[in-house]
Amino acid sequence: MGGGLLVFFLGANADDIAKSRNFAGCLFNQSCIEMKRTVVLYVICMLLLCAACDRKPKGLIEEAQMTELLTDAYQLEGFYAVERGMDSVITDAVIVATYDSIFAKHGVTRQQFDESMAYYMRHSDKFEVIHKRVVERLDERIEGMR
Repeated sequence: MGGGLLVFFLGANADDIAKSRNFAGCLFNQSCIEMKRTVVLYVICMLLLCAACDRKPKGLIEEAQMTELLTDAYQLEGFYAVERGMDSVITDAVIVATYDSIFAKHGVTRQQFDESMAYYMRHSDKFEVIHKRVVERLDERIEGMR
């Protein structure tokens, strides 16, 4: 029945469905051959799309540098969270400017950062490693302040 459903979804008629149940009949049937070509074409297209999605973006921030950048960013976020809790006058413009200075410190652009974050979010195993290192670095900084 599964083969019949595949034939049905590919736009075949009832005769093609009946022929698809008989492998020998479908093997040499012109409409089945065309259908197989179509299926192979779809599979190849899907594989190419998947391969294209997995490519690293140009200018990807490497894991070690991303770890350092995110450590600075998380420390900044922590500072601003405390300051905002104290009714501070920190505005979004100040936060954006501070992030821009973090990007400049690490020699990256906002676009590079955004594209790299999108890449690492798609590759959660890599992001998990980066995040674990960031937490370790923040712990080290806290210990250094004591």
